Amino acid sequence: MPDDDPHARSIGNEPDEPETHVSGSGVRRCLGVDRLSDPEHRRLELYLPADESAIVQARRAVERVAALADYPDAQFAVRVLVSELFTNGVKYGGRGGRIRLELEVRADCVHVEIGDRGRGFDPATVTMPGEDATSGRGLALLDQLAARWGVERGGESRVWFELPLH
Repeated sequence: MPDDDPHARSIGNEPDEPETHVSGSGVRRCLGVDRLSDPEHRRLELYLPADESAIVQARRAVERVAALADYPDAQFAVRVLVSELFTNGVKYGGRGGRIRLELEVRADCVHVEIGDRGRGFDPATVTMPGEDATSGRGLALLDQLAARWGVERGGESRVWFELPLH
């Protein structure tokens, strides 16, 4: 399966009992769509190696999701957040593993999930970087751009987020 194929699918192990943390306003929730059919390229599931090349490949895969083309602001925000979360996955998810990207364009929002074999984190314990820091702003961007986001920890740690489509 080519690493840069945005329609590549693979099957991975699911965690038994994930621990879930939710952040963001929680006011708007996405409406679901049929997960079995994808006539308009509304879904993407991609597994990439946990190295720096995955960051660029994930960004490029987001650019090729046809259903996001009509929402350039959302597409840009998804690209930024996927890049930030893949960077965290490479940094904290463990070398030699893989990072999973799952994206679904729904009726009123886009839902994105990034998973890796790292330990995950509790959003309540995350501190934001000082103004002179040169890194560590990815979660601050996530908190500002996403309508809702959360962390699930289990066999795989996952960070997910939702952005409205206006």
